[in-house]
Amino acid sequence: MMFCSKFNTGNFKKAFVLASAIFGASLLHATPSFSGVAAGSIGVDGKIRLDNGDSDWSLPIALFGAFQADFTEWFTTHAEIEIRAKDFPLQDIFSGNEAVFKVHELSAIFSRRAITSTHYFSIYFGSYEALGTDTFLMRQFGIDQISSPLAKSVTNISGVPLYSSTGGGISYIARLDKAPVANGCYIYLNNQNGGKLALNLDYRLAVATDIFTMDFIAGLSSMVRDKGEHDDEYIIAIKTLTLHTGINMFLGNKYTHGLLLQAGLNNLVLNGKNSLKIDESDISFFVEPRIRAKRLGVNVSAYALSQESVDDLLYLTDRVGAAATLYFDDIETKRFPILLGVHLIGSIADMGITDLFGGENLDGIKFNVFLTPYIEISFSKSSNFETMLQVGMLDVINSSRALNFKIVAGYRKVF
Repeated sequence: MMFCSKFNTGNFKKAFVLASAIFGASLLHATPSFSGVAAGSIGVDGKIRLDNGDSDWSLPIALFGAFQADFTEWFTTHAEIEIRAKDFPLQDIFSGNEAVFKVHELSAIFSRRAITSTHYFSIYFGSYEALGTDTFLMRQFGIDQISSPLAKSVTNISGVPLYSSTGGGISYIARLDKAPVANGCYIYLNNQNGGKLALNLDYRLAVATDIFTMDFIAGLSSMVRDKGEHDDEYIIAIKTLTLHTGINMFLGNKYTHGLLLQAGLNNLVLNGKNSLKIDESDISFFVEPRIRAKRLGVNVSAYALSQESVDDLLYLTDRVGAAATLYFDDIETKRFPILLGVHLIGSIADMGITDLFGGENLDGIKFNVFLTPYIEISFSKSSNFETMLQVGMLDVINSSRALNFKIVAGYRKVF
């Protein structure tokens, strides 16, 4: 027996218009609620060469905003944007050629409640819930931030992305109600290797308890090939397959001793003549043991990050280094609590992790040392002021030494 049906274009258009009208009416009759974060900072950055007295000064400025709109119980949108300039564009303030405007995320999330879980379907553009930042964990579990105090950034809420996943695609996440577990998958397109388009498939698993937090991603990527002579014979043609993976894990919580472990691997080729070759720009890690004693905290950190991540950070300058952080939090005053801290950072200039351990010539190695006291003042639960002073001795073992001075003040408001 054979069944036949005739596709009626007119009926399809009517159904599409009706569905769109119902969807639009549901949003128009809903009362949306808005929340978000707005932040801004301005500073002075100067470098003085000790051999000839030459100096270079700039006024970096940055603005960041993250917004969420809840239209219904099942439909939410997110947006994150950044405006930044390495030097305040006094001579170019109207044309804006020296300033950077970047959209970090645009997303629409549809949620659906089930008996024992909640399901999230997303359409997004940008760097969506990047691994290494606390964004995904905070959205799914409402946890406190676990990222390092060294990971202060002017371009996201907190944390350092462990690999680049900027692109556009869809995702599905399921969060269990009776266990602190969320997992799902992402399918997205992004640009790799000089602007070539790549198709990615990622799996994500996250767990959050009082003493253990983990966010893990593993995925495969393949370049989208240009149409060739015989491509009509294939549904999918994969020439090069690469692996990317990463983990963001924290043992403990903000009130006890803890250990932060982060590691990322990007663009590991799995086939062909370049298989299993690793470039230093594709490896990142951040290790930080934490010791707590009442209001005193001591962190010891070691890191190797990509240049792209370092450029977005407030305290770090080089890709490879180590640091010790000492801070006193919840210092009570008559009006508001204060946090006082200091970072002592030692780093290696112009060198990646594979250069350091790969037998490269280390005769011309350049060490940098930075001392960075900072203060955070919480005016309320939703607003705080931060300022820092960083004094650095650059190239400490060679004759071309220089001093670096950086002062940054910023304000953040949650609404």
